Amino acid sequence: MQISFSGRHIDVTEALKQYATSKLGKLSKFYKGPMSIEVVMEVEHERQIVEITVHAKGTILRVEESSNDMYASIDSAVDKMESRIKKYKDKARDKHRSTERAISSQIPLKNEEPEYKVVKEKEFMVKPITVDEAMMQMEMLGHSFFVFRNSRTDKINVLYKRKDGNYGLIKPIE
Repeated sequence: MQISFSGRHIDVTEALKQYATSKLGKLSKFYKGPMSIEVVMEVEHERQIVEITVHAKGTILRVEESSNDMYASIDSAVDKMESRIKKYKDKARDKHRSTERAISSQIPLKNEEPEYKVVKEKEFMVKPITVDEAMMQMEMLGHSFFVFRNSRTDKINVLYKRKDGNYGLIKPIE
């Protein structure tokens, strides 16, 4: 298990790294094989924020927790990640079992509805614009995200509104 730490407006001390590493150790029981974990610690006014991102077997899971104490934020984030991993693995196991049952009984699962389904599709023209123009468009539309072609890179990007009121930008890597 590989763990990387970074801080925003905080120096991540060895004590914080050791505490987080010991807490994150219990996540290794869920995945056999390589797993990497990114931990970002941030101080924003009086909020102590911890973001944990787990990369394992082609799966990416992310949680964010905050409190007035960094150690409490670490505890909450690790607990939340553990429950998210359990939920994900249970869903994957149930999906695998239902597929096995269908194959073994040779009866198609016609009446079984998937848990999630696409309920709407939308097509639109993607013209090259800047990130600033995309932010303005997104705000005018009142959306929480906006898909556009970045005029600087000529690649499709996704702009989204973060919980903290700032923006995030998703860019493809090729």
